[in-house]
Amino acid sequence: MNLRATTSLVCGVLGIAIAVSMLLSGRPRRVQLWFSAFSATIGFWYLAQWLFLSFTATIWQRLTGTIAVLLPQFALNLFEAMLPRESGPKSRLITFGWASAVPVLVLEFSTLIDHRYTQIVEFIYVFALITAGLFQLYQRGD
Repeated sequence: MNLRATTSLVCGVLGIAIAVSMLLSGRPRRVQLWFSAFSATIGFWYLAQWLFLSFTATIWQRLTGTIAVLLPQFALNLFEAMLPRESGPKSRLITFGWASAVPVLVLEFSTLIDHRYTQIVEFIYVFALITAGLFQLYQRGD
């Protein structure tokens, strides 16, 4: 096992341990539940990455991509729980995130497109949604 695989395994276990510790700390509030889900998603992403690096099977590569698509969903909900809106509906960014996750997931499981292009689309998707969520959190914090 190389250093990258070992690091992925350690980070995966650490992410899941953080998620479990948040859930075991008494009665968790909404923000703690979303933080736990977010850290568990990061932990599962690292574990899927470790499985792909260890066994190099396509299924682990696709699982890594699928978990990566879910990552901004939990991040956006965590940001919403950190500074909840005083009134009105949920953030449109969360709705857009779920709606845009479907085509990215379809692309992930498509065999017609080279997986390198799929990874580029997933990176843009994850980066753009998390950046937009952080910007929205920054605006509400002011």
